[in-house]
Amino acid sequence: MTWREVVYEYDSSFDGLLCCIYESYTQKELPAAFFRTGELEPCLYEVRAVTTDAAHTRRVYEGFRRFSPEVGPFLRRAYWTCLPEKELAIYRFAAAFAAQRGILIADTKLEFGLDEDGTLRVMDEMLTP
Repeated sequence: MTWREVVYEYDSSFDGLLCCIYESYTQKELPAAFFRTGELEPCLYEVRAVTTDAAHTRRVYEGFRRFSPEVGPFLRRAYWTCLPEKELAIYRFAAAFAAQRGILIADTKLEFGLDEDGTLRVMDEMLTP
């Protein structure tokens, strides 16, 4: 499966960046760049505005913490640096960290519905990586 490349526009917070990581995996998108809201430059990629969501932030942060309690604080410190394109560097580190540990990041939302016979069925993707 090929992930599509996109540009994320977010609120410039650490929690917002974690939500971009969440969106990347759940939407199968590979970030080409990150821009803070209002600072978007013309580009050739699809632009996606990512809203900060506390539940998504917590899910990503806790996911890393389960494997190493140092990773969350490390990512937070890296975010506060003056590195150019620090968001891409953090994303690449997080992706490599997950891959090295065999972490399957999946969308586990299940949707159910009734078919024409009234039988309960799963109506959406299940456990998509």
